[in-house]
Amino acid sequence: MHVMKILLAIVVLTGLALAGSRRSTVINGRPFAVRALFSGAEYVVIGLLLGGHFIDLIDEVTIHRLRPFIAVALGWVGFLFGLQFDRRTVMSLPAGFLGISFVQAAVTVVVVAPVMGWVLTSFFGIAGLALILAVLMLAASGACSGHTGVAFSRRGSDVRSRHVSTLMRFISSLDPVGGVLLFGGAMTLLAVHPLGSDSLPWSIQWLVVVVCLGLLSAWIFVSLTLTRTSQPELGLYLIGIIALASGVALGLGLSILLVGCVGGATVANLTHVRSVRGRVMDLMARGERFLYLLLLVLVGAMWSPPSWVIVGAALILVMVRLVGKTVGGRIATRRLAERHPPTPWIGLGLVSQSGMAVAIIVEYELLAPDPVRDTVASVAVLAVIINELAAPWLAAMLCRSDEESSP
Repeated sequence: MHVMKILLAIVVLTGLALAGSRRSTVINGRPFAVRALFSGAEYVVIGLLLGGHFIDLIDEVTIHRLRPFIAVALGWVGFLFGLQFDRRTVMSLPAGFLGISFVQAAVTVVVVAPVMGWVLTSFFGIAGLALILAVLMLAASGACSGHTGVAFSRRGSDVRSRHVSTLMRFISSLDPVGGVLLFGGAMTLLAVHPLGSDSLPWSIQWLVVVVCLGLLSAWIFVSLTLTRTSQPELGLYLIGIIALASGVALGLGLSILLVGCVGGATVANLTHVRSVRGRVMDLMARGERFLYLLLLVLVGAMWSPPSWVIVGAALILVMVRLVGKTVGGRIATRRLAERHPPTPWIGLGLVSQSGMAVAIIVEYELLAPDPVRDTVASVAVLAVIINELAAPWLAAMLCRSDEESSP
């Protein structure tokens, strides 16, 4: 019975993700209000309906049995994200864009962390290491910006409008690195590991294990692709290496996203695999939206129907994150004023949370040892839904204010 349920869950998850990835081109032709409503948050609701509280197809037992598949999906996301950090590509970025991405993400973390620490302590009574890990998860996922704002922003004909759109696209592509490093490091240090002590001095050694595991997976992959490799063989090698690294990370209680990111960045920076990097990115990018929607359904299935306390905590998270993005955007773009006329409200276009933010929440549910993780994850998921629904309207507001302020 459980085997049939797991197989049915896999079929349903795959079907929903495939249908959603193909439906995006149809939705893009709809009116603004329809596109804003169906920007991705609906898959979280679908996952909630399929979860243990309603249809009971993807219940807690099924999710536990699907842990290896979820780990591979997280490894794929981390590896693909790391591939974009080729040193040649990073060096060719427009001046100041990299610094702006990191500064606004750092400001968001600094603003979100203390407020949510107070909220989790006052509302839910969370304390100790569980509080630290929960706060860092919320801050790390909050630092990540998605592409929804870019997709819904109108690209005007003036230079200022085009520059704002380009800046938003670069920031939403780069700022998740801070969230991955922050949460990946926290998860590696604070999670329960099957070997050794859980005390902090011993846990620091697990950071070395994470880096070594990522480097080892990259070395194995590069070794397999030194000879002439066809595209099917390349895909087989890629899936095998990601599955191996993700499985080891899952077994050791390490951050799967961080291991994948280290492996992807290492492959991208090995000079003798330049042609392979392009082929791998093309192969992995085709499944990016599929995996994003898959993670949305999974995070919805893990989600519990929110109580009023969770709704209140999520609204506070949304508001404080908006403040962090807005203030961080204003601080980060001041230096850019010497070269380009930036908008002071760039943070309004960064409200959407990326697939990396969803992946961080899923990994928290997968690896966090404390029983309060379901409550904290519910706050984070509800905040993602609110941000995704608000992002198109805030991006349109940013464009209108930018056009009105243009000379």
